[in-house]
Amino acid sequence: MAVAILKCEDPSEYFLTKTLILEDKIPQILGRALETENVSSFNGLFDVESLEICNQHCFLMCTNQKFFIEDTSINGTYLNGHKIDKNIKYEVISGDVIQLGCESFSMPEKFKFITFSVKLFTSEDADFFKVFSHKKLYGTPLQLYRETPNFECSLSILHKSVINRFEALRILDEIGNTILLTEKQIHWILSKLREKGLLDIIKLVLGTSNSYLEESNLQNADHISHFVLSIACCRNYVMKKWFLDQEKKLLFLRWKFLSKPEKNEIVSEFFSKLKEVTKHEKMEVSNTSNGLVVSSVKYYKVFFTNVSVLMANRVIYMKDGNCYVSLDDMIHVIVSDFTKYLKFNLEIIKKNLHKVWNDERITSIVLYVEKEVQFERFLFGRSNSNSSVLLKEIDSFAEQSFPLCMSELHYHLKTKSHLKNGGRFQYGLFLKGIGLSLQDSLTFWRHYFTKKMSLIEEKKLITLLKAVKK
Repeated sequence: MAVAILKCEDPSEYFLTKTLILEDKIPQILGRALETENVSSFNGLFDVESLEICNQHCFLMCTNQKFFIEDTSINGTYLNGHKIDKNIKYEVISGDVIQLGCESFSMPEKFKFITFSVKLFTSEDADFFKVFSHKKLYGTPLQLYRETPNFECSLSILHKSVINRFEALRILDEIGNTILLTEKQIHWILSKLREKGLLDIIKLVLGTSNSYLEESNLQNADHISHFVLSIACCRNYVMKKWFLDQEKKLLFLRWKFLSKPEKNEIVSEFFSKLKEVTKHEKMEVSNTSNGLVVSSVKYYKVFFTNVSVLMANRVIYMKDGNCYVSLDDMIHVIVSDFTKYLKFNLEIIKKNLHKVWNDERITSIVLYVEKEVQFERFLFGRSNSNSSVLLKEIDSFAEQSFPLCMSELHYHLKTKSHLKNGGRFQYGLFLKGIGLSLQDSLTFWRHYFTKKMSLIEEKKLITLLKAVKK
């Protein structure tokens, strides 16, 4: 068994890097994919329109720990710039450059030829099993963390990767609650990561590893740091929400720097059941979609509940309950699916936390994270004396600063001197949340309610309010 890594070069860098698993003496096809064939990073097919590249352009094979290439095409295969003879095997070594097709043809944008360098590993190579297991575990450049990490990791690397990820999430936390990152925000995030010395996180986001082994180490660190932080953040609602929000931003940030073939591969891998919008369907709605559907863009049919952000912003076309989601916007579908899975996973981890709680390697990280995250900024109603609200300020705040629903409750209370039970309960909690003291709250309710109720009814209300304040 052997592994061949094909990295496309200029002007063919548009294509995915291929990782081919080669069985001894069994040829691997390299060539153009037919309409019925799927393109992935684990086969030798390329998504090209040009007929100059054949479906079975050439074969790559491993025989007795040596690699060979054999041309079977009409337009030729080139090895290190020299055209090879048809149906004759030529030995290939790591670093060689292979070209499918002839570059003398015009219109290079249609990919009349494909050029890639090769990196070859046999089972006798020291790095073979690391590369093989890495590519088997991480089929796509973007992880959704469906599998638990199952590999050896030193304690120093574990701590470093977890702390680095935690620091990166803290930087993402500073930009607010949105995952729709602007170019300015992305530039700021990268500069902050660089300022903090989080170069491994930058390489992970940009996909700029220097070697296949470095890529393997980065993805391993990404994998294990996510799961350890899941353990650290699963114990209470506040930490779970914080962790989930920042992980969604990180996912969105990494998506921004993926190439179109990489995005296609991720969608094909994790959302293979989604139907692609046909050319005929795009032509039917292109004139009535107000520019939201363009015939030259690939779209997927996604049920509207999975793209609530796009629906809220009115930037998507919907027909019969299905939204036409472009490839670039598929990140919203990915984030929606990722959110559901991570919420479920955090609950499972919480139930099984006792199994690892005696492991100091884990608890030291958990305690560090809990100490560093500022809980107070997330907790409703835990305010200091400087953020308390005075009774005399309620009217002005209700007009200028209250949410519309609370402003309406205040107006109704002020004009009618009455609120239904649900309204009293919600408004009472809101006043508590913004910092109104218990004594001021009792005075506030007494002021309005005693205009219509007896002393006995007032005492009942006070009992209710005290129960709410506990």
